[in-house]
Amino acid sequence: MPLKMTLEPQEWFMVGDTKVVNIWNEKAKLRIDGAAPILRQAHTMSEQDTDTPAKRVYLAVQLLYLGMTSNPEKYFILVESLLKENPAAGDTVRKANEQVAAGSYYGALREYRKIIEPRTALDIGG
Repeated sequence: MPLKMTLEPQEWFMVGDTKVVNIWNEKAKLRIDGAAPILRQAHTMSEQDTDTPAKRVYLAVQLLYLGMTSNPEKYFILVESLLKENPAAGDTVRKANEQVAAGSYYGALREYRKIIEPRTALDIGG
């Protein structure tokens, strides 16, 4: 099933290790066919943004998902660091590890976003 996407001016997304940028001064509507991994700008992490163990783990999974690395060893090392600093992240790590083991790196990214960008009571209508 194709992915339909609307990009704001200067917004970008990643297709594997390739960045696609809307250089127009207006919205661009796209339809993407294929099985390449895609990650919107809002869900990407850069090396400069990794100021916490959770963000470093997220970047490691992002690189796996986008096919920029195929070795999950660094991910598991970073997970140990995350759990030392934040033992309460254990449930998230367990769920993400299940996703990684199944080869569903995007699912692992979703799990880690929960602790990187925790929702507030206002976000969930409370």
